[in-house]
Amino acid sequence: MLRPLASAALVGALCACARTAPIDPHAVAGMVLQPPPPAAAFALTDQHGRRFTLEAQRGHAVAVYFGYTHCTDMCPDTMAAFAKALRRAHLSARNVRIVFITVDPRRDTPAAIGRWLDRFDPRFVGLTGTPEQLLPVYHAYHVFYKNDSPASIEHGTTIFFIDPNGRLRIVLDANGASVDDLARDLRAVAGA
Repeated sequence: MLRPLASAALVGALCACARTAPIDPHAVAGMVLQPPPPAAAFALTDQHGRRFTLEAQRGHAVAVYFGYTHCTDMCPDTMAAFAKALRRAHLSARNVRIVFITVDPRRDTPAAIGRWLDRFDPRFVGLTGTPEQLLPVYHAYHVFYKNDSPASIEHGTTIFFIDPNGRLRIVLDANGASVDDLARDLRAVAGA
């Protein structure tokens, strides 16, 4: 009885590895995670008031960035760079989902996020939720943020690249990343 179970486990592990194409760490700007862990699941509300789950994105690469719409530098710069990178990499919303998750749910309502994202690319997805919904997502992705002042929120600048199989493949610091860096990493995680 143990032998068939062990064989089945080995076949399952080999199939899982076969579905995860290797990414050359020298060909991307970010850090390639080996082995790639499953990306932490989440369910939040998008800018249209609809439920958005990471699980429902299977079959699409996903790039996740945490920020807030009142940010005056990193957040708008990163979203603008994503818009340019998608064009430069010849990728569309069918290939890659760009997901912005707020660290300021008090001000970042779905409508506010929608208006803000429309400045960059209306196909981008903006997510919010209650603090009870957002805190586990922040913890799962080890997101740093400090909300001591409503005028300015300190937050991390990590971008999380998730492959179409739901595995976290690349992490990249948006601070100092170029449009070409984003385009390379988007293409790599999308398998393009």
